[in-house]
Amino acid sequence: MKVHSEMNGFNYDVEKERRSVPRFSKKDTIQCIAINSEKCFYLFECVNISTQGIGFISQREFKKGDFLEVIVLFDKSISIQLMVRIVRNSILDGRLFIGAEFVGMPSSNYEILKSVLDGHLDNI
Repeated sequence: MKVHSEMNGFNYDVEKERRSVPRFSKKDTIQCIAINSEKCFYLFECVNISTQGIGFISQREFKKGDFLEVIVLFDKSISIQLMVRIVRNSILDGRLFIGAEFVGMPSSNYEILKSVLDGHLDNI
């Protein structure tokens, strides 16, 4: 079955994996420092991450399209500040799961993120 996405103009085969890059399970901390340019402070539990987006557990619900400025803290030694756009909300094991895509990521942050994820692959 084919599904067309108006958001990004792609057609998806819903019986196959629709992500173009793999997501990795990561149990790192995400610190939210702004929501739609309003300063805030929230801590989230990361569920999975890729070079294109992140999934996390939140106590606070967000609307699709909200922008968050977040700092992803990897193993207490590496942190990356990123902008994300909320693309979905759902319930995962009775908790609120938020799916977000990275937007406007500088190439330097992309390279750091890719290096961290490649290092994760070496540990499997």
